[in-house]
Amino acid sequence: MFIPPLVTRLELFLRQRDLSPFVVAKAAHYSRQHVLRARLGKVGATRKFIRAMVVACSGLTQSRVRAGTLFERGDLLLDSPHERLSRLFRDELRRLDELLGAIDAEEVFVQRVLEAGVASETAVRHLLEQGEPLIDRAPADAAIVYHAAAAMAAKLADTPPELAASLQGHALKDRANALRHLGDFRAALTDLTLAARLFTKAKYCANEAGQAEYTRGTILFKMEQWDEAETAARTARMRFVATGDTRRAAHADILRAGILFDRGDVDAARDIWFRIMSVLADLDDTEALARVWQNVGACEVRRGRAVEARPWLTYAAAWFRATGNRVELARTRWNIATYAATFRSVDRGIRLLHAAEEEFAALGAFADAACVGLDAVEFMLQGGTPDAALARYARHLAGVLVEAGLHVSSAEAVDKLRRIAQARNRRAIVREVRDALRDVELPCRPVAMHVEAGGAPGPARPLPVRH
Repeated sequence: MFIPPLVTRLELFLRQRDLSPFVVAKAAHYSRQHVLRARLGKVGATRKFIRAMVVACSGLTQSRVRAGTLFERGDLLLDSPHERLSRLFRDELRRLDELLGAIDAEEVFVQRVLEAGVASETAVRHLLEQGEPLIDRAPADAAIVYHAAAAMAAKLADTPPELAASLQGHALKDRANALRHLGDFRAALTDLTLAARLFTKAKYCANEAGQAEYTRGTILFKMEQWDEAETAARTARMRFVATGDTRRAAHADILRAGILFDRGDVDAARDIWFRIMSVLADLDDTEALARVWQNVGACEVRRGRAVEARPWLTYAAAWFRATGNRVELARTRWNIATYAATFRSVDRGIRLLHAAEEEFAALGAFADAACVGLDAVEFMLQGGTPDAALARYARHLAGVLVEAGLHVSSAEAVDKLRRIAQARNRRAIVREVRDALRDVELPCRPVAMHVEAGGAPGPARPLPVRH
């Protein structure tokens, strides 16, 4: 069951009055799919459709319902010569798109958006939609766009307070997702705490509160706060089950498996991921399914099963490449590199690790880049890489660690890495750097979690599932 995010006046009206979307669609003589798109704000509502919805909702509630109650600027459309509601927002969204074409420093961009004369629920939704594809491709830009969306939502004067709170909550939840990709976990948790409060203020957002809890669980997972992460995952799953959201309940199970994997119970994690594949396939949630393929591949590498590992990693890489998900493609290539170094050729694995590290760095994901680089150093030590080459790469990796945030708290560990070629116990230096990453809550993690970014369920292209 797909639960639409509360981002439109129509959706708020239906939730406030506990109206069945199916009953409303039937009364208005429109398809459920058409009404669903209107609830999501994804349909260019016409004068005819708005009038039909006003008549249907008035009849079902035995009250007088205005067009503006169901659609932002709905009353203005009926008093205008225009046929489509989108015409009333066209110029504003065009200005917004011009700003989105040149995202610069965060505070500067947010200020420009707020001063552009564009302030509407529709504009906030537009920012949320534009930020979603950036999360995996350019997470720093995504965080900026979501910040602008949250700031705009906080200033909506004529919007129902529940809807304004929900819009702001969605923006902060999604910003936390982007910050998670960047390794800024404390800031992400702060945003999630505020998002949860806003969803409570919105009153009709049990599912959205579950999403915030789920995202919080993924961040606690990243920080290796296992007990808190598992509690968050179970709480999120409970809220998803209560609202009939099978897809997100499955995502909560994926998170629980990730916690088991990191705690060392690889077989239990693999069993959950295998079990959840058929659920995701039935739901046509191919993005989450691809992440599970990647994770099963990582499990098989950890279990020493070369033949079983390779197909899962190949499937995942093909899907992420086809969909342009650069972050998870880099993570899959990290696992493929580990596979190559473990089962095929150490030298080839090292080359692939270097390439994956460069991909993460290009995305601004310096913590992941550093983790890949540390794997590369360990395999370089195993493969007997000459000291000169080891020293060069270690100095480069020290710079990546500085970008990841170790330059202040772990200067000694970084300095030791720079001089690793002269050290007696080189592997101890790698362990020390890994511990330093944990101390600043940037632990290394090869498995992938799906974090909700809003929007519709996964892509509609099914991929093969092997058992």
